[in-house]
Amino acid sequence: SNMYKESYFKDQKIIEQQRKEMEYVRKSLQTLSDENKKLESDIHALNHLLDKHRNLQSEMDRLNKSYETLADKYKLVEQTRRELEEEKQSLVGSLATACKLYEAKEMTLRRELRELKEVKEQEVRSLQDKIASADGKVLLHQAEIYKLHNELQLVRSTNSTLADQNSQLESMLATQGTGEQTSGSNRNNSSLMSSDRTRIHVSVNQSAPVLLAPKEEDAELEQQLAAIRDGIDRIRTSVSSRSRFFDHNNRDSSHHSGSLNGTFCRDDALGSSFDISTEESPTRGAKDSLQPTRGLRIETSGFVQEQQHARNIRL
Repeated sequence: SNMYKESYFKDQKIIEQQRKEMEYVRKSLQTLSDENKKLESDIHALNHLLDKHRNLQSEMDRLNKSYETLADKYKLVEQTRRELEEEKQSLVGSLATACKLYEAKEMTLRRELRELKEVKEQEVRSLQDKIASADGKVLLHQAEIYKLHNELQLVRSTNSTLADQNSQLESMLATQGTGEQTSGSNRNNSSLMSSDRTRIHVSVNQSAPVLLAPKEEDAELEQQLAAIRDGIDRIRTSVSSRSRFFDHNNRDSSHHSGSLNGTFCRDDALGSSFDISTEESPTRGAKDSLQPTRGLRIETSGFVQEQQHARNIRL
């Protein structure tokens, strides 16, 4: 029994030890199973990380290509920047040169403008002096014309008075002549009346020039009036010639004779003029017969650039 007990205790110890070992193995298996599950999850995580790594690698490759493209673009930008910098330097130099030229031209223009302004101011002052002198002469001429007008009014009133006196004397003589009866006395009275009229006309003709006699200080005014009269006569002649010219053109075509000669326009200041006249020129009719027709001839003369020119135009 002791041996049995000892073997029993030994078996129990072995069983207990095996049980402990089995428990340990079971726990180890559980641990290994947990670790295996953990490893599987880690494997899935690693696979996921590998996928991410592959994606990142492809992204890195794409970024590397983009970087290379950007590097090429950067090189192109740097080259363009250097070219622009060189062009900028060239433009700055050109602008500086243009500014210097502009300043020089501006100074020249200002100097020329100042000189031109001085010349124009001198011309304006000269013109103002001439205008003032002309205004003074105009005032003097107006005063002389006013004085001459007053004298003319005085002469007209004197002539009117003399005419009234002459008519009164003639009426008195006519009344005195009608009262006579005999022919002899009529002849004597008529002779007396004739002599009286002669004396009256003589006295009038002798007394009128005394009032109309020009004064010595009016000699210049008389010359000016004579020039004015000549100008008026020329104007009248020009108007008459012009009216005759138009009357001549408006005549019936059967009147071929006659000529018109007269100054149509004249400018003494420029020394130019042209005359208009008509003339007859033969033309052939339907049966080769010569028929006179009216024509127009214009003669011009004048000065062009200080050279005398003359020209005849036939129409």
